[in-house]
Amino acid sequence: MSFDSKSVPSARSLTLALDRLRGEKMITQITIDEVEKLIKTSPEQAIFDWKSDFTPPTDDEKRGELIKDISAIANAITTSYGYIIYGVDPRRSDPILGVSVRYDDAKIQQLIKGKIEPPVKILYYEVTAGLRAVGVLQIIPSRSRPHIIRTDIGKVRKGQIVIRRGSSTDGADINDLFEFFYGQHSIYF
Repeated sequence: MSFDSKSVPSARSLTLALDRLRGEKMITQITIDEVEKLIKTSPEQAIFDWKSDFTPPTDDEKRGELIKDISAIANAITTSYGYIIYGVDPRRSDPILGVSVRYDDAKIQQLIKGKIEPPVKILYYEVTAGLRAVGVLQIIPSRSRPHIIRTDIGKVRKGQIVIRRGSSTDGADINDLFEFFYGQHSIYF
């Protein structure tokens, strides 16, 4: 029995097919050109957060802030990806600053593991512009909202539900809870 290379599906097409069966979205990394376009054409909002640098979360204050930012964006999105872009300043003519410290996705995955319920699916990666690297923390759209903080860490408290409103983070209110449980994108009804 012989196989024609045209009839054998690629690894990417198999992964996409499995993701569709599971109802999951596959994260596709954005390029530095796409990062620049986002910064220049989109203001900071519920699904885009710009940070001038990446500060490794080495203490509870910084860990809590990162967990809060991820949870808030996950609670704000249902149909499109959310992004925290590090090493940028949209007010400058050249908005790409670069991060001063390189970081690893596995460390962030380990940091958030068990701290947000239900879990938020993310990917951290870096894209380069010459000698500068920009950090991209990409958050998969979630219909399993609300994402609730599971532990006290820094200023973040167990049981807290945070959400992005425009360019700031706020606590969820009664209208948000109705949207989470009864809204158009709810998985509960």
